Amino acid sequence: FLPPHNEHCTPIGEISMEPSKLWSLVWSKILAVKIRVKIMGIALGLVLLLGLSVILLVRSSFRATLIDQSVERGTAIAHELAARSANLIDAGDIPALRRLVDETATNSDDVDYVFVLDRSRDILVHTFEGGLPIDLLTVNTDWQHGLRSSVEVLDIGEEVIFDITLPIWDEGTAVVHIGLSDRELDGTVAAITNYLLVVTGVASLLGVLAAYVLTAVLTRPILDLVEATEAIGREDFQRRAPVWANDEIGQLSIAFNAMIESISRSREKLQH
Repeated sequence: FLPPHNEHCTPIGEISMEPSKLWSLVWSKILAVKIRVKIMGIALGLVLLLGLSVILLVRSSFRATLIDQSVERGTAIAHELAARSANLIDAGDIPALRRLVDETATNSDDVDYVFVLDRSRDILVHTFEGGLPIDLLTVNTDWQHGLRSSVEVLDIGEEVIFDITLPIWDEGTAVVHIGLSDRELDGTVAAITNYLLVVTGVASLLGVLAAYVLTAVLTRPILDLVEATEAIGREDFQRRAPVWANDEIGQLSIAFNAMIESISRSREKLQH
């Protein structure tokens, strides 16, 4: 069953408003907002924009600095471990080497793993409970090309690992791998970010309060002019607009009062 056709009905496709008309409607609504609300909105928007920009910039630079410091500290740990491991490897004291590796991983919260390989990439010791992941044997092999130490970034999804490699001897007959997690680093960055968000929130509140005071100062003379104009519309020619200051609005109030005074005298002359 089809309803009867009405030639005055508008097709559904024509109901949607054109973008230009929609923008004109939205813009007219914005212009209809009170001046006080406009100024407070602009002030709040600027404070939030500036605050969020500073947060992103500080967060990025602070994280980069923490990463550099973490890698430097991890390299220092690797140097110390390599120096203490050399004699143990020479003596074949693998149990002592294992205790040293476990101690190194335990003493640093951000050390995720430690393992030692010989020249042929055979595992000497490691700190993994379930066995050394086979993929780690193929990462960060630049030490084989004569580099004293190297760092490779491993993205494992939930966190990022900085794998620091350091040969134990110059000839590279054994190598130390230390994996630094970014968990502690991210925690520090998150704490700084939360602090900056609180500061931005307080600054936004202060900005809104300052904008409120500013708009009160600016709009009060304008509101007085509006009230005086409405009084003139009611033929109350005794009403005058207060002059709050000698600025542009004050000059407008003076000119308005002069105009009302002139109109009032003209009416008196006509009545007589």
